[in-house]
Amino acid sequence: RKGPAAGRACPAAAFYRRAAIEEAGLFGESFGSHYEDVDLGFRLTLLGWRTVYEPGSVCRHRCATSYGELSHTRLFNSARNSEVVFFSCMPGRLLVKYFLWHLAALAAQACLRLRQGRLAAFVAGKLEFIGRLPSVLRRRRAIQARRRIDVGQLASLMDGNWVRHVAATK
Repeated sequence: RKGPAAGRACPAAAFYRRAAIEEAGLFGESFGSHYEDVDLGFRLTLLGWRTVYEPGSVCRHRCATSYGELSHTRLFNSARNSEVVFFSCMPGRLLVKYFLWHLAALAAQACLRLRQGRLAAFVAGKLEFIGRLPSVLRRRRAIQARRRIDVGQLASLMDGNWVRHVAATK
């Protein structure tokens, strides 16, 4: 499906083919929580697997109930893990294309966290990402080496307004 979540599904309501999971691997253990589903979906998409959306299905899932919507843990993990996904899964050509938009989304998110009085957790997550950069770059090389989808195909799956969606993240 096309949209900000193209190629990904909420794991609370997703079914995966065994062959897909065997090929892509499971959720990344280093994520802890938050964005591990985005990472898995992105890796599956890069390997050529597709997401099928069933509009007649119904799933009721309360997000952020484990930690709380604005808890330090949730915001820290989200801030760190979103960077891990962006820098390890985004193909180089698209990484360059969207880098300035990514920075704009980060600035908008930082402003939101400041207004919420939660900037410390956001900044701590980003700093933790920087500390993990060597391992993220190794991960990136491994993921990109296995990529089977053409960059143009991936770009066509992405919502052109994804930055707005990211910037507006709660």
